[in-house]
Amino acid sequence: MAEAKDPENDQILYRFFLNDDPVTKWEKENHWVWTTTEDDLGDSQIEVQVRDGKHAGPDKYDANRVTSFIINAPHSVPQTSTNQYNLAKDWNSKGHTLFGQGKYEDAIKAFDEAIRIDPNYVDAWVWKGIALAGQGKYEDAIKAYDEAIRIDPQQVDAWGLKGNALAGQGKYDEAIKAYDRDIEFNPGQSCTWYHKSEALKALGRDSEAEAALAKGNDEKLEPCV
Repeated sequence: MAEAKDPENDQILYRFFLNDDPVTKWEKENHWVWTTTEDDLGDSQIEVQVRDGKHAGPDKYDANRVTSFIINAPHSVPQTSTNQYNLAKDWNSKGHTLFGQGKYEDAIKAFDEAIRIDPNYVDAWVWKGIALAGQGKYEDAIKAYDEAIRIDPQQVDAWGLKGNALAGQGKYDEAIKAYDRDIEFNPGQSCTWYHKSEALKALGRDSEAEAALAKGNDEKLEPCV
């Protein structure tokens, strides 16, 4: 998922690349869902390009960000039968596809089916929360993130997303605590520092907000895309 702003409030278009190969065309959607397989283990790189359609040609862009990462094999298979695990995985993948199409209600039903089959399917809980938050249902989203955290207390995606949902409710103090947990487990990501800065600013804690923003701008951190 990419976040971008245009100073003139023009419509922004996004294009995603995986390992230098385009995986989307220029689109309004600011997210791309990728379900990995064993063939994807190892080093990977995602690039997002953005443009407003006014300052660059059809094949050019106004700005871009690149992030690199390593995909590792899972440490263990969930405690379900192989057939159950594969069925839950299929429903989870279907949820990702539906989410990418903007069909949030159908995506939630798919994630719920994956969870019914395998209640400890962390990714399904996280993405159910994302789909709920996309509908503005922050309280329900937080419950989904909390389930993911219960299963895996160091689930950094869930901590950061929970912070965003809390901030969406105006619960900035609680959001900051969630961001701090995210930072504790994943100190190399700049996005969380930016979100923490916004929450601090909302509370009028400007000097702390500036310090958090400075942390997020550290070139050693993974860029926020």
